[in-house]
Amino acid sequence: MKHNSLIILFVLIIFIILENLFPLRKRRDHLIRIFHNFSLAVLALPITRLLTLPLVLFVAHYVGVRGWGILNIFKFNNTTHFLLGFLLLDFTLYWWHVANHKVRFFWRFHQVHHADRDMDATTALRFHFGELVLSAFVRCGLILIVGLKVETILVFDLLVTSSALFHHSNLKLPLWLENILSLIIVTPLFHQNHHSYFLEETDSNYSAILNFWDRLFRSFTRSNKAEDITIGHPAFSESEIAFWELIKMPFGAIRNWPLNLRKRR
Repeated sequence: MKHNSLIILFVLIIFIILENLFPLRKRRDHLIRIFHNFSLAVLALPITRLLTLPLVLFVAHYVGVRGWGILNIFKFNNTTHFLLGFLLLDFTLYWWHVANHKVRFFWRFHQVHHADRDMDATTALRFHFGELVLSAFVRCGLILIVGLKVETILVFDLLVTSSALFHHSNLKLPLWLENILSLIIVTPLFHQNHHSYFLEETDSNYSAILNFWDRLFRSFTRSNKAEDITIGHPAFSESEIAFWELIKMPFGAIRNWPLNLRKRR
């Protein structure tokens, strides 16, 4: 778990460097929003690394000892167990992301992420601690049903966080590499639609690592050109929201339910 954190920090630094060398879009409100994104991450770090992740790993260990869950009942070999578990985690995260947009209670927390007026690697850090706690409970439920192993959880945790840092980054990839990677995984150009100002684009491209879930469940939209995308949400378009307001956002009135997003004409 300690090694995962160090690797994630290294990946974050790498993408911050690369996105500044090869930017996909022009910067917007650079310093204050980055400060807010890091502050949200620092606030959430003790909760995720000292509470929710240990809880998830404890449940996985307990389930493994007891032999609970579908994958344990069928006694798959280690490789098959890992691959199926990894796919189920990615599949579940897709639907959890969809629920965060469709269910008002979940959107209360998830809106903090979409309140970012730009998108770069630090946007992957911009999650309200309440959403991360809810996500951990969802993952515990999946572990109990499926029977995921601790090793699968740790590898997935590392890869999904690294993927989030990558596809939220403002990194412009060579077109040939973008075309290859976007056939399989979520890329910055693929994911930027999801942070669009417009409903039909925000309500799409939900995948976390493998992007075929969007194609399979018809939530895929073809990537816009970087110059044609407007990142952000109409309710938060005027200026960066104060940090304390971001913390309180899930507990106030919802003035920006996703259905209020504008439609591209």
